[in-house]
Amino acid sequence: YQFHPPYMHFDIHITDKDHPITDGVGDYEIEDEQHFIWFDKDRVDLFATSQGKDGRESASGYSHEYGKGRVVYLANGHRQVVLQHPSVQKLLTNAVNWLLRS
Repeated sequence: YQFHPPYMHFDIHITDKDHPITDGVGDYEIEDEQHFIWFDKDRVDLFATSQGKDGRESASGYSHEYGKGRVVYLANGHRQVVLQHPSVQKLLTNAVNWLLRS
């Protein structure tokens, strides 16, 4: 974890439209905390990003397989109104389905 600025409006860009987690989800705008985290781009499938006011890229969603398991990171959802956003709900549903696949 690096940091996050205060709540603000920003765009989420779906960078991998073929990933099962992004099925049915396009780019969208949200008001939330924009988290900037440390992660290894070479070890994850980055499927959603946002851009900070300073131009820095933020991971908004990624997945990877670890041993026999699967891991998903979704950055958004720090308030109830965010969790009610249709795109966030679709990402959460798709993520759970992807995690449970054998």
